[in-house]
Amino acid sequence: MTATRLKPPPATLADTFSLYVPSRDTATLGVVESVADAVTVKGSNGPTVVRELRRNGWDTPVVFDRAG
Repeated sequence: MTATRLKPPPATLADTFSLYVPSRDTATLGVVESVADAVTVKGSNGPTVVRELRRNGWDTPVVFDRAG
């Protein structure tokens, strides 16, 4: 008998919960990883804000909405 490894479903098919947060709301961005699987960061300075959070160990998956 051979053991088979089950692969997790693709991330796009998994049940997830994400939040839409303005980049100026760094307090919410800092705690979002405890309540959501991902976050959409609204605002043109989103990448700069997330880069700073990453330097401090924040590792939540992010999508940017520059136009928001």
